[in-house]
Amino acid sequence: MKKVWKIILVILIFISGFAIGLATKYYIDEWKAKRNVALWMDSLDPFKNDKYGGATPEETFDMYLTALKKGDLELASKYFYATKQQQQLEFLKGQEESKKFNEYILKLETMEKDWKIEESNDSNIKLYFYEEVISENIKSNFLGKETIVPAGKYGRDIRFDRVNNIWKIYSL
Repeated sequence: MKKVWKIILVILIFISGFAIGLATKYYIDEWKAKRNVALWMDSLDPFKNDKYGGATPEETFDMYLTALKKGDLELASKYFYATKQQQQLEFLKGQEESKKFNEYILKLETMEKDWKIEESNDSNIKLYFYEEVISENIKSNFLGKETIVPAGKYGRDIRFDRVNNIWKIYSL
C-alpha cells in the first residue's frame, strides 16, 4: 500500500510540475506578446523621439528659417510634420537647384511680418493668414497638371500642429 501512495505522490508531483510549467510558459508568452506590441506601436509613432520644433509656432518657424539660411536643407525639413518631411526636402532641393532659394528665404521673412492668426477650435493647431502678391504669371504643377497662376493678390495659410509639446509646420 505504501508503494501505491508513493506512485500516486510521484504522479501528483509530476502533474503539479507540468501545470506550473504550463502556467509559467503562458505568462511568459503573454509578457513577450505585450512587449512586442508595445515596441511595434512605438515604431508607428514617428514623433516619439522627435525633438525638432519650438515651444511656439513662431519659434519653430524661426528655427526653420535659420536652418535654411545656413543651407542645411535636411535640418530645415525636420521642422515639418513627419509625413511631410521628405516632400519638403525635395521641394527645398528643387528651390536650390533652380536658383530660387534666396528668393524663397526672402519671401518667408517677408510673410512672417504680415501674419494674422486665425481662430482654431483645436489648441494643438495654429493657423496664420497672410497675403501674397504675385507680380507675374507663374507656371505651376498642381496634382500632375501644369497650370498658370495669374498675377495678383492671394490669401495663404500656414498651419502648425503641436505634437509631443513641440510645434511642427504642417503646411506652408
